[in-house]
Amino acid sequence: MGTFGRQSLKHDACAAGQYPMSEDEPFDWTIDGAKKWALREFRKEWPVMKRAKFGIVALVVLTAVAVWAIKSFFISQEVSTLERDNQFLRDQLSSKAPSKPESSSETKNQMYLSDSQRLCLIDNFKDKAKEFPEFVLSSFQDEESKKYAIEFQYVFARVDINTLVPPS
Repeated sequence: MGTFGRQSLKHDACAAGQYPMSEDEPFDWTIDGAKKWALREFRKEWPVMKRAKFGIVALVVLTAVAVWAIKSFFISQEVSTLERDNQFLRDQLSSKAPSKPESSSETKNQMYLSDSQRLCLIDNFKDKAKEFPEFVLSSFQDEESKKYAIEFQYVFARVDINTLVPPS
């Protein structure tokens, strides 16, 4: 086997994670490449780390504290943002006083069809009587809604559409 064969075996061994790649090989920018690089660097520095046990322990502890501090800072920022948004929404909800109910005269005017609305409905449904021979008309149980439904029933009767009213 020549040099070419040994290099190929070495590369296959590196790909299998058996020992680190050489310095002259280009860096692989994938996750696996990064893992291989980290493993290579760890193995290369292991003798130094083995001799400096207390330094490594201190470095690990400092790294853990730094990660915890950074994470706590971002979490506290997120919590304060959420609290501020929550307070803003509560203020908006509390500032909206319940509106006074409309007077009965305004409600009555709204619950009846005006003459122009009746004429508009009649004009629009004149040609549709064949498409809608029967129309189911329902309303809420309160008196105003029933009166409003009767208005529609009258309009549909004018254009020969039979309205079916479910029993209430």
